[in-house]
Order: sequence, then C-alpha cells, then structure tokens
Amino acid sequence: MALITCKECGTQISEFAKLCPSCGVPIAISKNQATQEEKISRAPYRQTAEGQQQIVINQVAATPSNGIGTAGFVCALVALFIGWVPAFGWILWVVGLVLSFVGVFKAPKGLAIAGLAISFVGLIVMLIVIYYIMILPGIW
Repeated sequence: MALITCKECGTQISEFAKLCPSCGVPIAISKNQATQEEKISRAPYRQTAEGQQQIVINQVAATPSNGIGTAGFVCALVALFIGWVPAFGWILWVVGLVLSFVGVFKAPKGLAIAGLAISFVGLIVMLIVIYYIMILPGIW
C-alpha cells in the first residue's frame, strides 16, 4: 500500500483514501486506483463510508434438530441391549417409546420414527418373554 500526500494540508494518507482524514478534502482518484477499487468491490468485503474495509460473512442457516426424537431413539436402542434387566430395561423401553412418540410430531422425524419402531419391537419381545416365563407355566 502506497502513501500519497494530501495537496491541501500535506498529510501522508493511503492511496485508497477518498477523503483526507486531517482536513476532509476529497482525494482525486487516479486510473490505477479506479481499477483497484473495482477489484475491491468484487471481493468478499465491502468498503464503509469512512473508507474502511468491512468483511462480509455469509452463513448457512443451521439445520433443525429433534432432540426429543433423538433421545427416544437412544433410549430405545440402549433398552434393546439392556432390556433383559427386569425393571430398568422395561422402564427404559417405555421412556424410549414415549420420547419417540413425542418426537414424531417435530421435524426432522427420522430418528424419532426409528426409535418408535425399536421401542415397539422391544415391547413385543418383552411381552412374549413375560408370557412364556410367567403366564404359560402357570405362575400367575
């Protein structure tokens, strides 16, 4: 970046300045500076009224998440492996079922539907096991 001298007050200023910061006199723009300003205007930043450059950042919007549906999926998946523990596994299956059911009504629905399916499969397996262990032999 080269420095030039203001013709009015003699202050050293940037060649890209439009006004002298000391006296406020407009600076004549040379042809070389005009082409450089065209390059600057196409860059991912813009120039403010004071002659300073400001970076422009374009951010992509965050994707929505479904925390309740994800929690239901995780509970159902953990219950699938720990479901054989009598009380804890069964409670975890029901919690996974409820959370997944609530998560189905929010977007995105993918993990909530998967959790709901795993919970139903787990509950059916649990009912079959209870039937064969307790009801069929005549315990109840």
